[in-house]
This record gives sequence, C-alpha cells and structure tokens, in this order.
Amino acid sequence: MKIPKIPILNQIIQILDDFFSANEEIIILQQKEKLLKQEIEYEESQKRFEYYKEQLDKAISDLEVEKRVSEALQKELEDKGKHSTLEIYKEWLFDNLQKTTIKYDWRGRGREEAHTYFAECLKHKEVVMDFVYGHLKFRPDLYSTADKMVEKFNDALSDKYPTSAYYDSDDNLYGRMEYWATPNKTIAKLLKGKKGFDCDDSMGLRYTAIYYLLQEYFPEDTWRIRGFIIDLWTGGGHAMLGWVASGVNDWIPIETTFYDTKDYKIWQMKYRINHQMLYQIRYSFDNVNEYKRYTE
Repeated sequence: MKIPKIPILNQIIQILDDFFSANEEIIILQQKEKLLKQEIEYEESQKRFEYYKEQLDKAISDLEVEKRVSEALQKELEDKGKHSTLEIYKEWLFDNLQKTTIKYDWRGRGREEAHTYFAECLKHKEVVMDFVYGHLKFRPDLYSTADKMVEKFNDALSDKYPTSAYYDSDDNLYGRMEYWATPNKTIAKLLKGKKGFDCDDSMGLRYTAIYYLLQEYFPEDTWRIRGFIIDLWTGGGHAMLGWVASGVNDWIPIETTFYDTKDYKIWQMKYRINHQMLYQIRYSFDNVNEYKRYTE
C-alpha cells in the first residue's frame, strides 16, 4: 500500500478540520441533546423507581394489615370454635382458665380459700344423698344424659322448696350478716318445714347433690359443675352455680334463688352466663380451686 504524499495528506487533514469546524456547534448541540435525553431518562427512571417502591411499600403494609386481620380472625374463629364440642371446650377451659386464690370469710373463722366451702360441703354426702333419694324421691336412673339429670334434679329441688316460701337472710337464719351454711344445716331446717337458705346455702346444697349424682352416674362430667360469685346489675352480690351444657358447650346458670322455679326456661333457651345483663362474674370455683373471671 502506498502512503499518500504529504501535500495530499495535508489536504485531507484540512478537509477534516474544515468539516468539524463547520459542524462543531451541531456536534455540541447533539451531545447536549443526548446528555439531556439521558438525564430525562434517568429522572423518569428515578420516578418509576420511587413509584414502584411506594407501591411495594404499600403492598407490604397491606400484607401486614392483612396478616394482623387474618390472625385476629383466626383467633376469633378459634375462640368460637372452642364451643363446637363439649370435649373441645373442656380442653380449652383447662388450658386457658387460670387458677387463682380468692379468700372469703364464709363461716366466720376468718378469710379462707373459697373452694374450701365446697370441700366442706362434700363431707356431708350421706345426709345429702339421703335427702335426694329418700326425701325428694329423685330418680337419676331415669335419665340417659348428665344434662337431663342435672336439669331435672334442680327442677325437683326448686319445686319442693321454692325461694318464695323457704328463703331467708343469714341474719335471720344464723344471726350473722354473712354465713355460707353447709348442706346438712340447710337440710335440717328444710325437713322441719322452716325457711332454710339464702343464695349461697342453696348453692352449697345443689353443688353437693349434683356432684355426687354425677360421680355415681356420669363420673366423667363432674368438671361441668362449678360455683359462681357474681355482681348483679341491680346491685349487690349473688351466689349461683354454672353448668357446661351440652350443645351450648358453655356455662349456663343454675339459679339458686332468682327464678328458681322458672329455671327450665333458662335451660330451654340455652342462656349463657356471659351473655346475661343480670350477671357480672367475679370468679368461679369448685371443690379444689378458684378460677379467674373470663370474658368470652
């Protein structure tokens, strides 16, 4: 290959110099336009990035809200599900209802754990069951379920000894402002045709009788009976029983004095203790423990 002579090379260089000189402004402008375009594209990319970031943050936030709602819904479903069967409710109750210590001066010896009252009541099995079988002539063998047996026993006791005829205050019965009589003392008064109980005395008699009836005929169901101390919306305190009714799978009231002869309506309507305007639970107890108030 021949190398061009110097004059010719100079001419080529000159032509190129002339071209770039003549088009310098155009080239610079093109470069500026290119840079501007790149800058605009960058800004648009930034905007898109911010937009997508905002959408992503919103999506994450929505997911977190959805998760919280889902967890709340799941808890609600689980809470409602606890009433689906008797066994499930029993398991929930034993796992969630906290034991506590609540003391009360129920017999004038100073404050004692409330469950000691039922424990003392259960010492009078012979007197109570003689009263149930011999005096009331109650036939537990006629009933195929614990629910029906408990319902019919309460009806029998309330019909024989209605509140309207046999209720009296502790002051009149025992000369004390407050006294929870054991069932042997209550029965002794009733068998003499005297007024024999207030709400807590009736609670003790009913608990003892039901406990031993269950122990004999439905021993797996003794957990379903419990005493409740409540506040009344009209004022004052009240002692009653609660029974975990099959089908409801929750506590329904066994009245000790209020509406005692109409207790069958409560059983028919399946009223829950927690759903009553009349009652505000303080605590519950059996013959072993006291339990904290629960609100569900």
